[in-house]
Amino acid sequence: MSDMSVKQQQIESLNSEIQILQKKLDSKTKAFAILINELDALKHERDQFKSLADSLQEKCVQLKKQVTNKIDPLATIHHSSAAYEHPNDMEYSSVKSKESTIHLLKTALKNVQDEKETLQAKIDELVRELNDVKGDLSIFRQKRHRARIGSNTKESNTKETNNHNDEQALLLQRLEQSNERVCWKISN
Repeated sequence: MSDMSVKQQQIESLNSEIQILQKKLDSKTKAFAILINELDALKHERDQFKSLADSLQEKCVQLKKQVTNKIDPLATIHHSSAAYEHPNDMEYSSVKSKESTIHLLKTALKNVQDEKETLQAKIDELVRELNDVKGDLSIFRQKRHRARIGSNTKESNTKETNNHNDEQALLLQRLEQSNERVCWKISN
């Protein structure tokens, strides 16, 4: 009788440990999903900033060509339909406005590059957090394996424990699939 109650207490303690681990797994799964969403958003932002930086660089090159063409009289002759344009015919304010536009574009490009560095730092932080989740997952697997071995040596393994183990296996499989998707997204 006392042997049966000891086994019952062991089963109850294992069940409570499994419930605690389940709650931890659930919270890690939710955190992992949040990290995946943040990573996707940051990648999207990074792509937008890249395209913005590319377009700004393209505009800067075009403006430099225009300014160079207006300042260099030989370039004006070769690249324009007019027979001759003297560099002194160009207005001083036009040159100043082009220079200020170039300065604005350079400033915008610098800002975009700074934001890109910030986003890269965020991505690195998310990768570190992902590695932490992987470590937690490994620890959970080890504990779960130990619990299975302990329950297999005792012949009093109930249906409830089996169902709970099946649920944990399913959750573990889902977490691993999510982990693989994130790793694939990070590598691409």
